[in-house]
Amino acid sequence: LHGIKEDLLVVDPFSGIGSTAIASLRLGVSFVGFDIDNGYIDESINRLTSSLDAFLENQDNGDAYTCHKNESGISKW
Repeated sequence: LHGIKEDLLVVDPFSGIGSTAIASLRLGVSFVGFDIDNGYIDESINRLTSSLDAFLENQDNGDAYTCHKNESGISKW
């Protein structure tokens, strides 16, 4: 992954509670996750928000990170 990870995109069509998203955050790669269950999406957003806060406390790179949920049940950060 060294040297190319900024170009990687992890796509998880069954993202559940966001474990793959959190691993992607820690590895510094982009992530898009989908899940049909809004409960899982809400939990993944909560977990990602907590992980992102902890991650950003240890970073000083000014990168923008976002986490969304839309009407079709897609979460993205």
